[in-house]
Amino acid sequence: MPSVRETAYPRLKSSYSQKEVNEIYTPTPEELLWAKQNTRGNVAHLGLLVLLKISQRLGYFVLLAEIPEAIVQYIAQSAGIPLLPADGWNKYHASGTHTRHRALVRDYLGMRFFDGNARQIMVNADADSDSVAQDNRSRRFRKETAKFVTGVTMVLVETDQGVHGMTANAFMSVSLNPLTMAVSFDNPVPAERQPFGKPIGYMGLFP
Repeated sequence: MPSVRETAYPRLKSSYSQKEVNEIYTPTPEELLWAKQNTRGNVAHLGLLVLLKISQRLGYFVLLAEIPEAIVQYIAQSAGIPLLPADGWNKYHASGTHTRHRALVRDYLGMRFFDGNARQIMVNADADSDSVAQDNRSRRFRKETAKFVTGVTMVLVETDQGVHGMTANAFMSVSLNPLTMAVSFDNPVPAERQPFGKPIGYMGLFP
């Protein structure tokens, strides 16, 4: 399984300028009040705020020990919370408060697990993507067939015996879904102009 660093997910930088920290990780008055109402003690208070601001930035949770110290210090300063002792985060995780705070942050930010509803959203998005792709193919098909100003064209086909070609006296587009063309051959077609062998590749049309 690839690590976060090997994916397109947003991730924390190793260092931040003070301007970046101020712009990204400053708690709003509403967030400060929410965190204070849902915690007891400095460790829980700071832990909840850090989880909130990091989740807002990344869209997922990370271990608090992986968060750059500059971010933690700034959030603590913004909320007027003393910095934690060295083992502060260990106690925070061991108490189970961390798990409860994750649930609070998910609820506050409207984050949801990948459930049946999320799967349906993905399926719908995939269907929309297929629809867009089909529209693009249809537009390209119409554009290319419009180049044929006459019904007489050259037909090439790749077979198991090589590439063969012949002229056709009529050509037209039939359908956009599925993309279909019709080629009419003069009858009888001389044997020396017939494509031989079993088709194995693409057929090409040239005006």
